[in-house]
Amino acid sequence: MKTKAIFIWMMLFLAGTLAFAQEDNKFGKEPATCRAQLSTYDQFYKQESFADAYPAWSWCFNHCPKSTKNIYIQGPNILEKMIEKSEGDTKEAYIDTLLMIYDKRTKHFGDKGNNLGRKAIAIMTYRQSKAMQAYKLFEEAVIIDGVETSSNVLGRYFQLAAALVQNDFITTKELIKLYTEISQIFEQKISAGDQEAAKAKEQVDRMLINTGELGCAMLEDVFRPIYEKNLDNRAMLRTIQTIMEQQQCFDSKLFAEVSEKMYAMEKTASAAHSLAQYFFKNNNAKKAERYYKESIEMQEDESKKAALYFELGLLYFNQMDQYQTARSYAKKAIGADPEHGKSYKLLAQIYASVASDCGENEFEHLTVYWAVVDKLLKAKSVSPELADEVNPMISKYSQYFPTKKDAFFYEVMEGEAYTVNCWINETTTVRFNQ
Repeated sequence: MKTKAIFIWMMLFLAGTLAFAQEDNKFGKEPATCRAQLSTYDQFYKQESFADAYPAWSWCFNHCPKSTKNIYIQGPNILEKMIEKSEGDTKEAYIDTLLMIYDKRTKHFGDKGNNLGRKAIAIMTYRQSKAMQAYKLFEEAVIIDGVETSSNVLGRYFQLAAALVQNDFITTKELIKLYTEISQIFEQKISAGDQEAAKAKEQVDRMLINTGELGCAMLEDVFRPIYEKNLDNRAMLRTIQTIMEQQQCFDSKLFAEVSEKMYAMEKTASAAHSLAQYFFKNNNAKKAERYYKESIEMQEDESKKAALYFELGLLYFNQMDQYQTARSYAKKAIGADPEHGKSYKLLAQIYASVASDCGENEFEHLTVYWAVVDKLLKAKSVSPELADEVNPMISKYSQYFPTKKDAFFYEVMEGEAYTVNCWINETTTVRFNQ
């Protein structure tokens, strides 16, 4: 028994000795110096004295690179400060060291995908002439990490791609293909409740639109094979639908097919709206009316409902000549969103269209234009971005105001309140065409 106890004690001693040896091994050939240098740079780092931290950090980076992951977490912050305060060859040397950090971190601590993404971002920042190298690193990072790729890396990847397409390094088709791939990853992240991914996806959407490279024919050409390979992939279908909708490709056959597929999968306000837009664009008023009403019924967001009311009002006005119904929906839009300027503009257009039929005489016909201009003034007051559209209309319709001579026979005085006749029934203020 005593011999056995001694044996067990010796085994434990040897195991402990091995553990200490392994621990020392990660601190390199000079473990005591490594520990001292780690402590030195860490103290300076905590004080944000990065220039003082750099020599000790550099020693650890070169002589005991496996000692702690902090070398690679804190190192980029130190190097970025050194780069900021340097120039010429010295600055370039610091940039070289920064890029080496990510390769060395992968060698000693793994996580290759994330490190490739970090390195690509650093190249974007400090070595713009190597943009295609960064692009390839991003591509590899996403292949490795897939849905685990950080939203920041995905966003910066697409930002670089958008810049490259503007300078003819990649094609627009490649950009759109990349967008669909990134969007699928974002959709999975968003479905898992990732709020950062939702914000990044919005930014990527805006970047795509802002490239100015898109056209409906090109989108149809690029998305058609992707659609046919992903007939049951809801995330992919939503991506195709969204981007074509943003580009207003409502008369596209592919847009219709995708919208119908989405609607068949799940009857939502968004799916019904997409179909309504397609049929509106293709002058099928009855089908457009049906889907607009379905979308309105399912839509709970008041601002989105206002847009639906407006579009349905526009349908009744433009394609169905149902002016009173069109007015009803324009007013419903304003009820849902009092600052929906387009609906005030629509009211003005409706009133102007029926002016010659409202009232019993020429003077009463002309008074309608007071209500028309009122609505146009309101439109640009609640939606200043409409001013360029609305101002020429105000000038045009103001010329149709009655003159003082016209009003004399009806005992109407300038500045008085006046109610426009017939179904318009709007109270306005008397003004004259001088």
